[in-house]
Amino acid sequence: RKFLKSDSYERGRLALVVEEAALAHPELSLTYKSESRIALRFVPEPGRDPAEGLRRRAVRVLGEANAAGLLPIMVDRPEMKLRLFVSPWDALAATRDFQHWFVNRRPVSARILQQALYRAFQGRPADRHPVCVGHLELPGDSFDVNVHPGKREIRFKSDREVFELVSGLVASALLKSKPAAAIIPLSRCSLSGKGERPLGGDGALSSVRERSVAYQAALALETAPSQAVVPADG
Repeated sequence: RKFLKSDSYERGRLALVVEEAALAHPELSLTYKSESRIALRFVPEPGRDPAEGLRRRAVRVLGEANAAGLLPIMVDRPEMKLRLFVSPWDALAATRDFQHWFVNRRPVSARILQQALYRAFQGRPADRHPVCVGHLELPGDSFDVNVHPGKREIRFKSDREVFELVSGLVASALLKSKPAAAIIPLSRCSLSGKGERPLGGDGALSSVRERSVAYQAALALETAPSQAVVPADG
């Protein structure tokens, strides 16, 4: 018991475990009681579409204000399945606490996934953060769980491929959900990549299509995972 913290802290940690289990398994019924009272209860999410069940469960876990407008991103490949829901550009949260990643239904921490997410949201206000619930299904030999004794941190066999896939898909979803003019930060690189110029005034790009191309070109110039800025913990 000497290793435990305050009762409220430990109750919060237990609630997080239940919430992660609920996000990992939308088909399950889960109840968490604290001091003989029900603190959390999740009923199974019905329906034949697992992605829709995950979306509904995300709303129940994260709350309507954080999850109601999440953008769906679905990928099915022979070597990978991705079910990802991210907040639109105009619905960011004040904290990173609403970011959850799962690999083969196991809650994980992988810095490369964070970097990919923040790369797509580059230019956001410093005090706002994307909301996301991401499920990846991968072969067991494509990632390493022996990074930390806690087994929560993982490393992918191909970090670069995962980074480019996630950052590219999220950037594309953001473009489709809102006019590109509202997404491109004002100091994006020009199409030539030879410097920066404001996207406004006399130098403004004249159409949504041109702005979309400029945004994608800027992302292509900035795809190195090591350069993706993720806010420090705290």
